Amino acid sequence: MMTIFTMAVAAVMFSGMVLCMGMFLRDVINSIPEMTNMSHSVSLSK
Repeated sequence: MMTIFTMAVAAVMFSGMVLCMGMFLRDVINSIPEMTNMSHSVSLSK
């Protein structure tokens, strides 16, 4: 019984970690175009 409970807790923690990583990666991917646009505008202003 205890092993099933610990497995469920581990699965919930793992899924939560994956969800947080996915959201973080999505934010990073969304910010990449803005970063490249900023660098392009800076190089053009020079």
